Amino acid sequence: VQLMAESDRLPEAPLYVTTLRSGRGDWDQRNLYLPSYWRFYSTKQGREDLFQKTVFIKEKDDLQSTPAGSLVLGNHEDPHFRKLLEAGAERLADIPEVDREPFFTIAVR
Repeated sequence: VQLMAESDRLPEAPLYVTTLRSGRGDWDQRNLYLPSYWRFYSTKQGREDLFQKTVFIKEKDDLQSTPAGSLVLGNHEDPHFRKLLEAGAERLADIPEVDREPFFTIAVR
């Protein structure tokens, strides 16, 4: 819901979803399901428009190459995502999970 709200606030911003990684930078198995989950959730909320403008960043893609002004959803532990924040991306929201806080973070590059 928070990602949808941020996208409404910045409607021209492209939406990027990072590859999930552990704190050590290891690829997370949940990456296999992330596009399907986002399609389900955005459709359930009547926001197919968000799925259509979403770019799923591949494992080898460089987060630093996302266009300025983009909304970026990443997992809090990911060292690549932390570098994006350290390079000046603005943290908009941290999103808690049931078993930890936070897991996802929304930023604008």
